[in-house]
Amino acid sequence: MIGGLSNMLFQCSLPATIETVADEPRKVLLRLYGAILQMRSCNKGESVQSQKENDLQGAEAMVLESVMFAILAERALGPKLYGIFPQGRLEEFIPSRKLSTEELSLPDISAEIAEKMARFHGMKMPFNKEPKWLFGTMENGFDIGNHFCEWMYDYSYEKYPFFKASVLKYPSKKQQLHFLSSYLSAFHDGFENLSNEEKSNLEEEVLVEVNRFALASHFFWGLWSIIQAKISSIEFGYLEYALSRFDAYFDQKRKLKGVLQAGSTGKSALNCSSSSPDNWIGIDSTVCLLMRTTVKSVLGQIPGT
Repeated sequence: MIGGLSNMLFQCSLPATIETVADEPRKVLLRLYGAILQMRSCNKGESVQSQKENDLQGAEAMVLESVMFAILAERALGPKLYGIFPQGRLEEFIPSRKLSTEELSLPDISAEIAEKMARFHGMKMPFNKEPKWLFGTMENGFDIGNHFCEWMYDYSYEKYPFFKASVLKYPSKKQQLHFLSSYLSAFHDGFENLSNEEKSNLEEEVLVEVNRFALASHFFWGLWSIIQAKISSIEFGYLEYALSRFDAYFDQKRKLKGVLQAGSTGKSALNCSSSSPDNWIGIDSTVCLLMRTTVKSVLGQIPGT
């Protein structure tokens, strides 16, 4: 199957000569975890005890991920889970197509994505659903900022590096507010009872917050791409993608300078669990610049790039 920059995806079907039993599906999706998703632990020790701790943490992470996946399916927010194994899982195959980059900006689709995201963020889980591997936490604002960044990237390009990027496609303020209004209506208790002025003020606060997190998205996926370039067997221009994300980080930081400095209260408008979203702006631009320079240097040594 086409798609998947972290995992390998396969459609598995029963031959026409085989009859199904009861509700047995004729097709399933086989997801094989990529190498980066199997790097579960930061424990670098080589002792037997360290290896046992790594194995335990990896097994725990896989179980928690599978439980969350099953809960999402139960609540009609994802496909059914048919089975798990150490290197991947079997999921319900849903005949469909992925949204195109252009469709993300359609008002009706944008509003529906916002509502689905709000439902997910508002879910009560029997465990902490926030992954620990992204700078200690994963914020609601990061998810929204990351979604806005995805408006800029088209992964359907059929030639190397298998993506196209356009910073001009980042959503306008009007488009962002349209998304945030739908999100807050579904996520924020009492939002509809607020006055128009109160709604507008809250939307503006969240707008500032998610644009800060959008920078964190570029930084994170840039680092992710550097690792993928080293360990992944998936055919994709990971180094080119890393460079694109670091370039977008600096371009967007410059364009959003006024927004990022506006209305800083030191508190999260989305009631996120960790400290102020201002911390994300503390991402050292020098580190990002170093990463960008390193990637450009490596690409310059590869023939044909």
